[in-house]
Amino acid sequence: MISATALRSSGHFRLIKLAALCLRNLMIIKSRRQATGWSTAILALLGSCFLFAHLNTFAASDAASGSLRRVETHKAIELDGSDGYVALPDGILKGRREGTIEAWVQYGSLQGLQRFFSFGKFLNDMGCGFPWQQRIKGASLQFFINSPSGGFQPITANTAIEVGTWYHLACVTGPRGMHLFLNGVEVSSSPHSASFADIHPGGNLIGAWNAGDDQYRLETFNGRIRDFRVWGVARTEAQIRDNRFSLSAENQPDLIGQWNFDEVKDGKTKNRVTGSYDAQLMGKSRVVEVLDFGGREKPYSHRVLDLDGNESYVQLPSNLFTNRTVTWEGWVKWRNFTTYSRVFDFSDTPVQVALGSYDNNNSLLLQTWKSPGFDDHKDRTFRGILTTNDWYHLATVIGPESIKLYLNGRLICTNLSQGFYKPSPIPPLANYLGRSVMKGGRGAAADKELDGQMAELRIWSGERSADQILRLMNLSLTGREPGLLALWNFRDGTAADATGNHRDGKLIGNARITEGDQKKFCRFAGDDFRNRNRSFRPTGEECRRAPHASNREHESEPDRIRRRHHHFRRYRFVFLRRFPHISALRYQSNFGQPGRPQ
Repeated sequence: MISATALRSSGHFRLIKLAALCLRNLMIIKSRRQATGWSTAILALLGSCFLFAHLNTFAASDAASGSLRRVETHKAIELDGSDGYVALPDGILKGRREGTIEAWVQYGSLQGLQRFFSFGKFLNDMGCGFPWQQRIKGASLQFFINSPSGGFQPITANTAIEVGTWYHLACVTGPRGMHLFLNGVEVSSSPHSASFADIHPGGNLIGAWNAGDDQYRLETFNGRIRDFRVWGVARTEAQIRDNRFSLSAENQPDLIGQWNFDEVKDGKTKNRVTGSYDAQLMGKSRVVEVLDFGGREKPYSHRVLDLDGNESYVQLPSNLFTNRTVTWEGWVKWRNFTTYSRVFDFSDTPVQVALGSYDNNNSLLLQTWKSPGFDDHKDRTFRGILTTNDWYHLATVIGPESIKLYLNGRLICTNLSQGFYKPSPIPPLANYLGRSVMKGGRGAAADKELDGQMAELRIWSGERSADQILRLMNLSLTGREPGLLALWNFRDGTAADATGNHRDGKLIGNARITEGDQKKFCRFAGDDFRNRNRSFRPTGEECRRAPHASNREHESEPDRIRRRHHHFRRYRFVFLRRFPHISALRYQSNFGQPGRPQ
């Protein structure tokens, strides 16, 4: 079914309205042809055709972007946090040494534990929700197993859970340990091998957990849950990521139960896999329809990586890239300048390179070494060019033959000076965001983690030109752009690689994903294309907004309507300025007010 909202906001609906406007103008022309003359009538008709043709391009754009599309809906269980939950039969996974629990979860509150499932009895169970003590609500998720033999074994991941957003959560147990997945990406793990055989087989609950003794003093979840699945095996990351959107339960031999709440009769919902293990809706639980936007009901807004400067960073995979030349770029904002804090430090790469602040002041430092032994040190320091709480776009071309540095789209460095520093002993080969690989080494400075934020981090194959950097630095990419090796946009609340190349990062310490502010960056003299060859002179005074997520792919529907209405009014104004006689018709558009065009 095509929703009324999608129809109203589509180009087709606007074409209908403009067609009515054209007919209305022709009626006015017919009634006033004696007073205005046929020349004015013809010009008015041409103007209407011009506007009609221009707005037709809006409809084509809408059709290409899918604004007028079939809106799918699915069923979910809605719980109000008072006494509603879903009870599963006892013994579903009794005696099993491995298994996987996964579901789509939408939080209605960040208060309390908010466990979306709990299997077992009090102090003899497993579940997933918020930790007991959280300084920031929704900042972390915890999956735990509490068994008589192994005790309380939790794994915790730093996240940025929001009310009203759909998340795919998966908890895996088995001989390979405990694993927690958020939106198809592993965010925490432990070698602890306890599983369902180590906990009580009863008390299997969706949206509730046992908070007392054997009397089942339950606390319940506040939010929505859909497509709850129980597997008899430990699923891999690839299986979870690739099948989280699939609704089919066919040809899945290891799937024990799937409850999607499509069919509810007499308070029970069927297990889609087998005829047994039906679930019972309890209390105030109710089934509602939810829209399916790829797993979320509202678009993600601008998200950033937030580091507090104290053992918080992102660990990237080894062998991050093998290309001889790459371009790294991203947005960075410092809250405080800590000692030799790094924006990034890549040592397990063809060229060892680090970019960050110099000492503990507002200077920028770029360093390189020959891999893998930290030989042939070169560096360059740009003193006094940074300020706190301002966004900077940095881009670095990294290669054995070329090292370049761009600041806010301007080339500020094409060569480095010969240095002298070689760490001893050689630090471990690693790749970090926000941390120095030399931290803790003998003879190294007291390097600190970065205290600030980062956003839209990218690695490109080969050298990017100044025009390419300028053209894309204010846009949010999709991850499918040619030549893009890695993209960390933090849109799903993790440090996953959005390109699908699996260069996924892991949040360490207090590193977390949070909502970013409207980015501003300090503008330098000669930042525009015409004055690009001026000398590098930071003014530190003028700032302009950088609409980071203003590209049309991530544009919200209200913003799209406002933008297109603005274009309509602008073209109408230009046309009427060129043909002033038509203003005598004083026609009224559905997009503006009666009277003279503004």
